[in-house]
Amino acid sequence: MTGLALALVLAAGLLHATWNLLFKQAKDKPSFVLLFGLASIAIYLPVFAFVAGRQPIPTEAWLAIAASGVVHAFYFATLGRGYSVGDLSLVYPLARGTGPLLVPVWAALFLGERPSATGLAGILAVVGGVYALHLQELSWRGLLAPLLSVRTRVTRTAMLTGLLISIYTTVDKVGVSHAEPFVYMYLFSALYTLLYAPFVLATSGWAAVKAEWRLNARSILAVGFLVVFTYTMVLFAMTMSHVGYVAAARESGVVVGAVMGTVLLKESYGRAKVGGSILITIGIALIAVAGT
Repeated sequence: MTGLALALVLAAGLLHATWNLLFKQAKDKPSFVLLFGLASIAIYLPVFAFVAGRQPIPTEAWLAIAASGVVHAFYFATLGRGYSVGDLSLVYPLARGTGPLLVPVWAALFLGERPSATGLAGILAVVGGVYALHLQELSWRGLLAPLLSVRTRVTRTAMLTGLLISIYTTVDKVGVSHAEPFVYMYLFSALYTLLYAPFVLATSGWAAVKAEWRLNARSILAVGFLVVFTYTMVLFAMTMSHVGYVAAARESGVVVGAVMGTVLLKESYGRAKVGGSILITIGIALIAVAGT
């Protein structure tokens, strides 16, 4: 993985953890998602108007934009559902670990990308680290607990979320090969916000949306800026490296998130988090030397 691509992904991981901390503190998460989507559209509209006309958007890019927008809308719906019915320590490692694990499969089948043995080892180390980082205890019982609950609705929802992550990541790799990353990001963000709005209004209601804005307007604006900014960096990295490497390396943000949770939310940083952090660090180091 090139140095620039890795730097972009690691920076994006740091900022991703920052906006997820704000998102975690939202009162009504579906309303929060809708509002930061609308904020993103408003904040970046001048930039989009300035850069959009510089090059035409081919049909292949429009198809990827449509597919990514639809998948992102379902992703936010399933992620919110998972957090509403299950613990963060169960939903997050399954969702974030399933995504990077599946991306190399789709990349090999549909994009012709083949990670090296070193790169594959790095991907597996990151996935294992993400999984371990959010376990209640670092033991055989703790390691197997999420997988043994595969029959539950919570686990199925988390794994579906991970599947959606892997799909939109692979689609986005195709999209940025045909369109400028920022323009691509802006358009599919506008689409998923438009598609997500009816779901939010039907489940949370307009009153909840207004209440969330009054309560968390500053956080919504901050996340609206960061969501587009951080994932655009990831999309630029995708133009320089294998999508499987990018998908795994961006999970470095979960280590930062764990530290933030410890410092700001007074969560514990036990053996499981230490072990997970070490695995992720090793995985990223392996990816860094694996080449493009």
